[in-house]
Amino acid sequence: MPGQSQNYAFRYLSYETASGTEDNVYNAHAKRSNTEDGSDSVKRPTNEILNKTGEFLDYFAKFSYLVPLLGPKKDRKVQFCMVVCLICLAADRVFNVLIPRQLGIIVDQLSAEQNPFRALLVWLALSAISEEGAIGLIKTLVRIPTRQFSYRQITNSAFNHIMSLSMDFHTAEDSAEMMAAVQQGKSLTNFLETLILEILPSFLDLLISFGLLCWKFNSYVAIAIAAAAATFISVEVTVSNRNINNRQEYSKAEREEARVMHQAVQGWQTVTCFNMLTFEKQRLSLGVDKQLAASLTWGMCDAYIQGMLDFLLPCMFFIIASLILYETSQGRSSPGDFAFFVRYWEELMWPLKTLFHNYRYMLSDLGDAKRLGDLFQTKSTIIDREDAKDLDKAQGYVKYRSVHFSYSSGKETIRDFSL
Repeated sequence: MPGQSQNYAFRYLSYETASGTEDNVYNAHAKRSNTEDGSDSVKRPTNEILNKTGEFLDYFAKFSYLVPLLGPKKDRKVQFCMVVCLICLAADRVFNVLIPRQLGIIVDQLSAEQNPFRALLVWLALSAISEEGAIGLIKTLVRIPTRQFSYRQITNSAFNHIMSLSMDFHTAEDSAEMMAAVQQGKSLTNFLETLILEILPSFLDLLISFGLLCWKFNSYVAIAIAAAAATFISVEVTVSNRNINNRQEYSKAEREEARVMHQAVQGWQTVTCFNMLTFEKQRLSLGVDKQLAASLTWGMCDAYIQGMLDFLLPCMFFIIASLILYETSQGRSSPGDFAFFVRYWEELMWPLKTLFHNYRYMLSDLGDAKRLGDLFQTKSTIIDREDAKDLDKAQGYVKYRSVHFSYSSGKETIRDFSL
C-alpha cells in the first residue's frame, strides 16, 4: 500500500540518521517488532488472563462468543451434514462394543470345537459398516461441507471486522501481521471440530467401558480401567499444559516471520531505493532462525510427552489383562471374554490415546488463533451515536499555507509551500 511504503521509508531514514549503520538500524527495528505482535499495543483483560495462566478455560472463554457465529442457522445442507455426523458418532459407540463381542463369540466357538464361519461372517459385516468402513466414509464426506462453512464464516467475519475498525487501529497495527493472524483463523475451526467430534466421544467411550467391564467381569476390572484412564489423563494434562507456552512462542515466531517477509515484498521499491536489501535479508534470516528454534523446543517437548504416554499404555494393559486372566483361570470368564477384552482395549485405548493427542493439538490450535481472538475483541474507538443521522452531501476544500517539511534537522525538502 502507498501509505505503508511511505511510513516504511520514513522509518528507514530516521534509523539511518540516528545510527548510521545497518546493525543499529536492525536493533532499533527489532525492538519495535516486539510490540507489533499486538500483545503490548492491544491491551485487553482476556489477553492478560491468557498470558498469566494459559489454562484451557481461559482460552475457551476468549472464543466462546464466536460459537454462535459458526452455527448454520440458515444453511440446511450444513445442518443435515451435522445431524448425519452425530448419528455416525452414536453408531460408532455401538460398533465399538459389537465388534469385540463378536470376536469373543468366535473364540468361544473355536474353544467348543464348533464351526465359527457364520459368526465370522457377522464380524465381517459389522467391520464393513463400522468406522473403518461405511460409517467412516460417510463421516469424512459430511465433514467437508461443515469445515468449509466454518472457514467461510471465520475468514469473512475476521476480514469484515478488521475493515470496520477505525484509522487509529490500522495505523498502529502491522497489516502483514494481521493477515497472518487471519490465515491462522482456521485453527479455531480445527479446535471446535476436535472438541466435538473427537474428545467428547472419547469420554463417552470411557463411561461405556466402565459399565460394560463391570457387568462382564467384576468391579475390580472396572475400577482398574477407571484408575488407568485417570492416571493417563492426569499425566497427559499436566505435561501438556507445561508445553503451552512453547507453542505460543512458536506461533508468535511464525507470525513474525510472515510479517517480515510481507513487509519486505510489499516495500520492495523502498528497500531497493534505500539500499536496504542486506538488512532485509538479515531480518528474514533471523526470523526464520527464531521460528525454527521455537519449533524445535515445542516439537521436542511434544515428542517426550508422547514417549511417556506410549510407555504407560503397555503397563496399564498388563495390569488389567492379569486380572482378567485370573478370572479366566478360575472359570469365571471364558477365553472368548479375554479375546473380547484384547479387542475392546484397542477400541478403548486408541480413542484415549488420540484423545490427548488431540488435546495437545487443540491447545496448539487455540494458541495459533489467539491473535485472531485479540483482533475480534478489538473495538473501534469511533462509534456512531444511537440517534446519529446520515450525513447529507457536503462540499469542502483543503488549503496548505506555508508548509515546511524535512526528514531530519538537515536541509528542508519542502519550504513555504502554499496551495
